[in-house]
Amino acid sequence: MNGRHVLAALDVVNTARRIATASAAVADAESRPWDYRAPGDLRVASGSLRIAQSDHLNSVARWAELGVPSTPADYLTALGFDLPE
Repeated sequence: MNGRHVLAALDVVNTARRIATASAAVADAESRPWDYRAPGDLRVASGSLRIAQSDHLNSVARWAELGVPSTPADYLTALGFDLPE
């Protein structure tokens, strides 16, 4: 087990989760009628989504540079990490 590989794999998995959370926030903000939106809800949610996507692309690039022949989730599962679906 290589510590750099573990940290890189965790980064990929965590940034993917951040994208899912931010996407849900955008969908929630878009679904609310204008009367029930706080000022800036959609702007803040979409900004968070863009940041999460950028961070994820960077973490995937770092993972690719390491040259590990499996996906980050498979790598962590093989090490015994219990990853939720």
